[in-house]
Amino acid sequence: MIRRAFTMKLKPGGLAVGGFDAATSTYGALFYNTTGSYNVAVGTGSLRSNTTASFNTAVGYLSMRDNTTGSQNTAVGIQSLVFNTSGANNVALGVDALQKNTTASLIS
Repeated sequence: MIRRAFTMKLKPGGLAVGGFDAATSTYGALFYNTTGSYNVAVGTGSLRSNTTASFNTAVGYLSMRDNTTGSQNTAVGIQSLVFNTSGANNVALGVDALQKNTTASLIS
């Protein structure tokens, strides 16, 4: 199921928020996104908490689940960067990669 494919997300009342985001999952990818743009989320719960962060790529079950404002991150693997909230410019590859990171930036 594709929730959004390079279109603006519309909130109730027709207010456009965010843009050029892509999400595919069975549940919860980019669920809370408000103004974040150019994000890609593939997998259940990936980038679920994202609100304003942009230019993130999350692939895998719960990858970058708690991210809210951290931008320009790449997480590939189950629960990679799962607890990241505001850390930016990180690269996490593999199952549980950088799982405990919350705010640190420029880690790969």
